[in-house]
Amino acid sequence: MTSFDMAISPTKASKAPTKATPIVLVVDDESDILELADDAIARGCAARVLRAGNLREARKIIAREEIQLVLADACLPDGDGTELIQTLRDARPQAGFVLMTGHASVDRSVGAFRSGAIDFLAKPFTESQLTDRVQKAIQFQDGIQRNERRIEKLKRAVRKLNNARRMVSKKVDLLCNDLVSAYGDLARQFEDVRIREAFRSTINASRDLEQMLCHSMDWILRQCGYTNIAIFLSGDDGTFELGAYMKYTIQGSKPLTEALKQGIIETIARDDFVCWSDREAGQLLSDVELDHLHGQGIIGVNASYLGESLGIIVMFRDGKAPFSSEDAATLRTVAPLFAHALTNLARAADGPEKWIEEPGADETGDGGFEDHFDQDPHHRDETTDHNDGFWADEPPKKNKPRKQDDADWWKRGEPPPY
Repeated sequence: MTSFDMAISPTKASKAPTKATPIVLVVDDESDILELADDAIARGCAARVLRAGNLREARKIIAREEIQLVLADACLPDGDGTELIQTLRDARPQAGFVLMTGHASVDRSVGAFRSGAIDFLAKPFTESQLTDRVQKAIQFQDGIQRNERRIEKLKRAVRKLNNARRMVSKKVDLLCNDLVSAYGDLARQFEDVRIREAFRSTINASRDLEQMLCHSMDWILRQCGYTNIAIFLSGDDGTFELGAYMKYTIQGSKPLTEALKQGIIETIARDDFVCWSDREAGQLLSDVELDHLHGQGIIGVNASYLGESLGIIVMFRDGKAPFSSEDAATLRTVAPLFAHALTNLARAADGPEKWIEEPGADETGDGGFEDHFDQDPHHRDETTDHNDGFWADEPPKKNKPRKQDDADWWKRGEPPPY
């Protein structure tokens, strides 16, 4: 039994034709073999038989016809029959090859199988032997072709599944991105609400303008960290005057106040918001401003109510500690609340409202600056009476015991509690 016999189960030759009649090419220089093969294969295998007497004729037929099986003699007039194996692979890769020879040997059989033959038929052979081998070879090739079709079908299915998987993956990614964006938006909204409520509760507890300004600065410093912070308030003539200032690294002075009013404050009032790094500030500030603010990062917001600018909040500190996007978001969030609080305080005041400078400002030359803390957080300016109101017509109040407020550390001369 040959290796081909072990590869497929032996079955009786079927007389029923396949869906497509197989074409078998017999290549031999002996006419008797060709006649025997023609008659036996046509009857016993229901196949169409083509004949060739040498390699040249066989190659022409292989190139022209849809050959399924080639039976070729080992010794042909123009070469070895096994040379057709490569020709068959190139032209008809799904076709099979059976080698016929009258000089059978183990070495020759092994060589034929290594070259790509599917069976080996020794001469002489009977008609039944020939038909049996051809039938098995045709069935073997049919099985190979069915498997290849199944594999190709599976490959197409896998490609479709991969395409579907990629599409689903993209949709899942988009959905996940949408969910992440939605959760991010929700988180930002919650944070915005938290900031609003925290700031509102802080300024609503203030009893007067002075306390509201200082509590606002205290709250902002707790959120954004140590920084120089100034609040400018709008006057009746539309100009801005300094309302309050807390020093961190830069001493308040009249020249600094004027430089801010003529440069940064006007820019913030026009643009509503600025956030500059120290490098950007170095390119945008005037020489006069840079005399005071060289190397400082700057952030500021316009606090307006019903389209009217009521105040400007501006902060500046060393560019090595730049303001973050969270700082910018915080300042933008509290600005309208600060403007609304200013409006409520103005409405609550009795009589005409008039802004005045801090008493003693002309003598000290600080233009109304209040240095509530210095590089040394324990510093307190004893020249300023922080209990005085900021509105000229505010009636004098009786001294009543008040509950201590953590945000009034600046009045008590305490270091910042953060």
